[in-house]
Amino acid sequence: MDMKKTSIQSAINILIFIWIAVWLYYALFNWDVFVVKLNTNLGFNTVPTLPFVLFFFIGLLILVVMKYIIYYDQVQVDARDKEYKDKISLLKKDIEILKLKEVLFKMQSEGMNKSTATVNALQAKLDELSKKRDENNDDEKEEKEE
Repeated sequence: MDMKKTSIQSAINILIFIWIAVWLYYALFNWDVFVVKLNTNLGFNTVPTLPFVLFFFIGLLILVVMKYIIYYDQVQVDARDKEYKDKISLLKKDIEILKLKEVLFKMQSEGMNKSTATVNALQAKLDELSKKRDENNDDEKEEKEE
């Protein structure tokens, strides 16, 4: 893409240079024709002008406008590309963050599973000890009643 931009800009610069060179060559060797004043009808009025000078500047103006239009388009494309690259970068970072959150959640889940297993084991021991205590209390009551 960058090579295409450079080649278009170079082509327009070369075209402007050739345009100026041809008109200068024509003006230097045909000065008498170049400075002839003619009445030029512009459609709404007739104006005495130098037609060759007028056409030189009109052509040069058109080429320069084309150059800046293409430059403006290229600046917009570059800005759009930069915006897309920034969006892609942000999305990649979001994906990374989500992956890290997933890993953290898995680690917390595993830790909670281990904790749950430990709590369940402790609960079972407590139940077992409670039963033993209850059995001992029942045995003691029976002994006292006898």
